[in-house]
Amino acid sequence: MNFSVNSSTWSLNQVLPLFNGGNLVMYSNPQPATPETALAGTNTALCTFVFATTAFGAPAFSTPNNAATASFVASSVTPGASGTVTFARATLRSVAWAANATYGTLFSIVSNGGFFYVLQRTGIAAASGGPTGTSNAITDNTCQWAYYSASTAQNNVLGDFSVGTAATDIVIGNVGITTTVQVTMTSFVLQSTAS
Repeated sequence: MNFSVNSSTWSLNQVLPLFNGGNLVMYSNPQPATPETALAGTNTALCTFVFATTAFGAPAFSTPNNAATASFVASSVTPGASGTVTFARATLRSVAWAANATYGTLFSIVSNGGFFYVLQRTGIAAASGGPTGTSNAITDNTCQWAYYSASTAQNNVLGDFSVGTAATDIVIGNVGITTTVQVTMTSFVLQSTAS
């Protein structure tokens, strides 16, 4: 399928808010086959970047890609381990649904009853219960939620990203300087292709 620029922009705009406040963790050793695959015992988390509250700016089109650049809470982080980055895994941020809470930020994600839900209309939550079911329009007092997924296994994973090549590996620290080296993210861009 060859997406139009408008549909490519719309689809990217629907995905980007899921990254708000989430994590981007750099790992060593083999990348799992799919984002739904659990990490292997040999995968080591090397460093973690936290996406900003608004993770991405608006997409911009330049033939043939729509691209949006990420912002992070901090552009430099202290690594937790040394190694060669082989992939990065992005995970969403969710909080437990709370009775009578004010939900004022669209696309916020809550967990309730074993499921993740995305906020579609801001408002005040009900006094009890919270969102349930798998509908895309779940009323919760004055809020409205959309079902996202079951909150089990790997369902908080947004995506895996290949990092580096044989010629341009990212190597973080070494045994002697693990805690003194800062890792800086200069750019992280998501893009979709359109004609």
